[in-house]
Amino acid sequence: MRTGIYYFSGTGNSLRIAGSLKERLDNAEVVPIIPLLKNELIVPEYQSIGIVFPIQSFSYPWIAAEFLSKLYYSGVDYLFAIASSHCFYHVFKDLEKTTPGRRRIDACFAIEMPQNYIPMFRLPSPEQIEKADRNMEEALDFAVKIISEKKTYRPKDSPLWFPVSHLMFPLLTGYFRKIRLPEMGRSFYADEKCSGCGICEKLCPSGRIKMENGRPRWLNEIKCTYCFACLHLCPGQSVQIKGRNTAKIGRYHHPSINVKDIISQKRG
Repeated sequence: MRTGIYYFSGTGNSLRIAGSLKERLDNAEVVPIIPLLKNELIVPEYQSIGIVFPIQSFSYPWIAAEFLSKLYYSGVDYLFAIASSHCFYHVFKDLEKTTPGRRRIDACFAIEMPQNYIPMFRLPSPEQIEKADRNMEEALDFAVKIISEKKTYRPKDSPLWFPVSHLMFPLLTGYFRKIRLPEMGRSFYADEKCSGCGICEKLCPSGRIKMENGRPRWLNEIKCTYCFACLHLCPGQSVQIKGRNTAKIGRYHHPSINVKDIISQKRG
């Protein structure tokens, strides 16, 4: 059985999970999602397919939905999904609705990695990153047993959490997707520390950053992926978000993932 592990990653969490999973599975390959989205139809070469993605606005990112909506499932007999943050499992059910014919996700896993949304969360300490990595390895040991045997694993959210998972969080997701994140996507800028190195342009998955006269410009007509790669991986920490005090917060990326790793996901 060949397994394709498709991923989308901004600061390395999802790529770290995908790479670690590959080491545990026989005949598995890690494949970036970004280069495939230019295709009208994505025809995989694998019988078993997994998708690894971050959680944005308490739900799945639009990148994951667009990928699955273009995927040709003939020949695919097993589909699994891994979120690189804790989430309610109805998120995976919502993601199924974006697939042709509402293709069932056979196994769903949520693995908590350090947060990179610095307007809301504190930066993790080295000790917290190390602990998250240990927990991730343990979670993958469990996931591999499920995936290797093509078992069904679809946990259910506790009914006690229904008001939060099905009422409050969907409202927050709608607010973030329609108002907060688009507004933030239009608020990126480079401060006076910018050296004009152009790394942010190379990093941006959607290609919305263009260098003009040695300075980056964010093209608002191109949809942002909200991955925060430009913010966190700028070598001079010169990329900021207006009104979010990001200059004083610091930056995060997974220590085992570097700038070249994130850039390479655009090339495939």
